[in-house]
Amino acid sequence: MLKLDTAVVFVDTETTHLDTCKARAWEVALIRRDPLKREQRAHFMIAGIGLEDADPVSLEVGGFEQRYYPGRPGAGWVTEDHAAQIIASWTAPYLGQPAVLVGSNPAYDAEVLAAVLRRHGLEPAWYHHTFDLHTATVFHLAGDYERAVGPTDRAYDLSEALGADRPADDDRHTAMGDAQWAARWWDALIEDVEVGP
Repeated sequence: MLKLDTAVVFVDTETTHLDTCKARAWEVALIRRDPLKREQRAHFMIAGIGLEDADPVSLEVGGFEQRYYPGRPGAGWVTEDHAAQIIASWTAPYLGQPAVLVGSNPAYDAEVLAAVLRRHGLEPAWYHHTFDLHTATVFHLAGDYERAVGPTDRAYDLSEALGADRPADDDRHTAMGDAQWAARWWDALIEDVEVGP
């Protein structure tokens, strides 16, 4: 039985670099779901980030030049100190239990978000183990003896093997598009699992 007694937060960030020591988040999406399946969403762009250490490939993959501009539909604009407050609030414990960050490689997002918090005098309160859908799916599918899977299989292929569609082209490598994909993937992964308090 899978015990769900705290909030899960489907998370994705678009950043300036793949190296977490150099990365600055410029787009963040958080979908917080409590054990009663009540869901809230936060999506914002962070204004005024520096590009001194930016990796051009990372910027290109996230569509920085096309999407990072004031007035973009669907995302509010905040300063980084305001972003830190939002992140702290949306990843706060649920009834005393730390929230769990869920995604495709959420450890990366957790490091980037923790750096945002620490630059503004805050500390992460989420559970120190993130839930990586990629890894969980490899082991879930490995029990199907008719299917060979491995840890280097593509995330899109793994999610679709469970029936969770990959993001549409316009949503791929956008924070909210990927956070929504993580939520679909999570639902598909736990669909056949008995869930209790």
